[in-house]
Amino acid sequence: MKQEVRNITDQKEYRFTFQNPGKIVFGKGAIKNLKYELLALGVSRPLLVTDEALAGSSMVASVKAALGSSLAGVFDRVIPDSGVELVNEGAALAREVKADAVVSVGGGSSMDTAKGVAVLLKKNIKDVRQVIGFFKVKESPVPHIAIPTTAGTGSEVTFMAVIKDWEKNVKSIIVDNAIIPPVGILDPELLLGLPPLLTASTGMDAMTHAVEAMISTNHMPPADALAGHAIGLLIEFLPNAVTNGSDLEARSMTLIASAEAGQAFQNALVGVVHALSHALGGMFGVPHGMANAMFLAEGMAYNLPAAAPRLAAVARAMGIPSSNNDQKDGEAAITKMRQFSQSLGLPQKLSEVKVDPARLEDCAKLALADAALFTNPRRPSGHQELLQIYRARL
Repeated sequence: MKQEVRNITDQKEYRFTFQNPGKIVFGKGAIKNLKYELLALGVSRPLLVTDEALAGSSMVASVKAALGSSLAGVFDRVIPDSGVELVNEGAALAREVKADAVVSVGGGSSMDTAKGVAVLLKKNIKDVRQVIGFFKVKESPVPHIAIPTTAGTGSEVTFMAVIKDWEKNVKSIIVDNAIIPPVGILDPELLLGLPPLLTASTGMDAMTHAVEAMISTNHMPPADALAGHAIGLLIEFLPNAVTNGSDLEARSMTLIASAEAGQAFQNALVGVVHALSHALGGMFGVPHGMANAMFLAEGMAYNLPAAAPRLAAVARAMGIPSSNNDQKDGEAAITKMRQFSQSLGLPQKLSEVKVDPARLEDCAKLALADAALFTNPRRPSGHQELLQIYRARL
């Protein structure tokens, strides 16, 4: 890795931009700092955004307790793959209760919904479709404190929000530096008891962020450092988090890994695995982490001809000793990743997640148009290449 960094920085035209503007507050019981963080941001009436499944949970109750009388209201209608209408409804409620900030509690859907709500509240517009796309937000939204309850999406540190258009069955994204939450509170106690399947799938989402950041055409040394460390933590601690949900160390380390992977991929970006997963989620409702887990090894294999040195770096991050042969090390990383995903008890076949094989060609066409492919090391010549990857999991 040292040789690689020296070589690329010796190139006169080599340059990169790395940003990490958010603040992370990590630790057992960290949500107790919530009121202080709101005060530091100069706000006093936050809207709490969470999902239906968490609404009556002890973790949401603890956040409400931390907010006390400052809580302006609660929007608890978020669902997996939260859509444009829910974002619009959340913003309407925020206006009604005169909220001046947003606190999100949950996984990626809750945090992404809250990002949209914060933007609409600041810009005083009613439809999030007006800011879907790249760099349309432009101004800072109202302050948003993100509190993840899964270790996977890394949305608490990223500049994007995935919002589903349920009418068209496609996932759209908001990408803008302005929507990075100014504060992310990482409290591992909130993850204790998370179900094994959700722990595994969200953990593999973080793994995919880290791996794709490392092999991206936009890879860079600081993102490599974060991604490589995240991969090592997930290899070591994710199995324990899955099998023993009360293991606080495993929960802590996977939560840190998720944030590291999020910081890595928001700078280096992602690739073919995310393109495949976005299309599956849009057309069939396959959970994002589950789709990423299913296709991570396949995506690595697809990219091997174009990214052997980068996959060799992934192998080293996974703890695989170097053979001084990038091709062999890349192959070893693919084999170990496939075995790792299987060991977590995640679905390995599309039939297990109710995907209709007859519609896979349309899904491949949708994936081919995904922006995630812009930084993939191997550019598909057509949708048939992506269809082949899908069919590998039939």
